[in-house]
Amino acid sequence: MKVILSDHAGFCWGVKRAIRLTEESLDAYTDRPIYASGDIIHNRQVNELFSKKGLMFESDITQYDSRGVFIVRSHGLAQNTRTAVQEKGLEIIDTTCPFVDRVRKRLEELLQDGYYIVVCGKKGHPEVSHLVEGLKDDQYTVARNSAELESSLTGWNTHTKIGLISQTTQSQEMFDEIQERLQETCTDLRIYNTICHATIERQSVVRELAPQCDAMIVVGGKNSSNTKNLLQICLEYQPHSIHIEDVDELQQLGEEWFKNINTVGVTAGASTPDNIIDSVVTWLKNYSDTTS
Repeated sequence: MKVILSDHAGFCWGVKRAIRLTEESLDAYTDRPIYASGDIIHNRQVNELFSKKGLMFESDITQYDSRGVFIVRSHGLAQNTRTAVQEKGLEIIDTTCPFVDRVRKRLEELLQDGYYIVVCGKKGHPEVSHLVEGLKDDQYTVARNSAELESSLTGWNTHTKIGLISQTTQSQEMFDEIQERLQETCTDLRIYNTICHATIERQSVVRELAPQCDAMIVVGGKNSSNTKNLLQICLEYQPHSIHIEDVDELQQLGEEWFKNINTVGVTAGASTPDNIIDSVVTWLKNYSDTTS
């Protein structure tokens, strides 16, 4: 069985930056409590490691010690939460991905120019929540695809000026689908494709790799949006695709899953550490050696 690891799999630049800033903070502030309101990145193993090093994941700001340090996670932070943390007196270390900040700036430009906002993304995702925080219901809607857009109750189709932006880890196909639907009814559509370059690269490579393989394995956190999108793309080109979090899940698949597989492709989300990817690839190669 041949094992092919996709190019551009694993940590993106923004995730590497968030991890580096968090590690530096944990090393520098050993005498002060350090908090985060949620996952620094969408990877269980990385967050567990941070927890062991002293990072406290606590969403209730009233529980924070005013002598402490607060780490803004890579997905960004709603302004009301940032203000509450500042009023509490904590020092803030901001690991927000610069690409996420760029999307917020685009959104603010659109609002200032009188545009209704359509965010191509997942409702409730930390990044999306950060983007739309403070907006009124009649100013925006969030949808992952045209079906969700159609079912939206915000009256988007009554607006003549609409600005389209995207969650940075959204699927390009879904963005294009929403764009096409908006173009059917909107007379003044301003489009900002704010899917980050790393996401586009990973998705593009997978579209080329999946058709060449008898199976695809996508490695990454179960709550990672960009990892889930990679799986959906894989399934379009290769139905025998699966999303696993680590090598333990791979070992549980059983021999039947690998039956008649000559070539298996491996890709990974932008929050997946190299050591987890390497362990999956190594296991697959060892499995191939023992069954050949």
